Amino acid sequence: MTDVHNLKVDEAIRRTEITIRDALVAGDTRLRIICGLGSRWDRKERELPHLGLALTKAMSECVALPLRLHLSPR
Repeated sequence: MTDVHNLKVDEAIRRTEITIRDALVAGDTRLRIICGLGSRWDRKERELPHLGLALTKAMSECVALPLRLHLSPR
């Protein structure tokens, strides 16, 4: 698990990449990333927070990972 909710997007991506690498080395199969709700999150729209969207995009550009990633607001 890693908590990136108070970081800027580039810092959060960098920390997530490091956490993924560490999880792969440790043989983990699941990883939880806490990205927070964001200041512009609208419960009615049910959109992912800004940081969650950026992490999703960055991770989708990576090669297929043998990890199950879960973005969580909390």
